[in-house]
Amino acid sequence: MLSRRDVLRGAAIASGLVVLGCRSRRGAPTCTDVSTLSPEDAQTRVTLKYLDRAEDRSRACEVCTQFIEPQAEGSCGSCRVLKGPISPAGWCKVFAPKS
Repeated sequence: MLSRRDVLRGAAIASGLVVLGCRSRRGAPTCTDVSTLSPEDAQTRVTLKYLDRAEDRSRACEVCTQFIEPQAEGSCGSCRVLKGPISPAGWCKVFAPKS
């Protein structure tokens, strides 16, 4: 179970990422705005180490079974595990390649 301190720390980290922002590269959208998420959902993104850009493109969200394609080309998708915007070029610890 997460302590209140862990949740607040995760929310602070997630908020810091929003403030700092991330630059988009290779035409992929930047999907780091977690301002609408609950502290618990923001903490889950931190705990699962969501990255807006996968270090290994062969393990990007767009080829993960959990990824839900975006409604419009060039926008953020979503995920069955993590709440909030998910970049097709992103990655997290629960990556599972599509069969």
